[in-house]
Amino acid sequence: MSRDAPDDGDERDERDERELAAWRARYAEAPLGRWRSATGTFAAMGDEWHFRTDGTGEWHAWSGAHGEERSTFVWRTDGVRRIALRWDGDDEDELWDSVAYDFRFIDTDVGRALVLYELDGLTERLSGRIAFSWGLFPLARVAD
Repeated sequence: MSRDAPDDGDERDERDERELAAWRARYAEAPLGRWRSATGTFAAMGDEWHFRTDGTGEWHAWSGAHGEERSTFVWRTDGVRRIALRWDGDDEDELWDSVAYDFRFIDTDVGRALVLYELDGLTERLSGRIAFSWGLFPLARVAD
């Protein structure tokens, strides 16, 4: 092998960067579709988000300690990879939550996953772990 030939890690890094670029372009206006906590086999708690093309969505959270919670919301594009969310029942304009998001690869006990997470989110600021909005975990794409 020549000294300048890429090793397997370099090839994986290049593939990862191409895939990240494709996801960033595809979801630049909104993370449309259904997304679920990327927790590997740990399913004692988690959440699922569904962003519809009509600007509505659903959030479902569960935990062994606190049971289930469901809520609906409206959303709008607020910039490149930035959305604003307003939970149903919140009528005032100042109650929109702004969420800047991005994608990255993480390792779980069932392998690598490409996930959606909030940039500089509350969970990350408090614990150093990435997550999406109100959730405790980053999200993996489930379906359209």
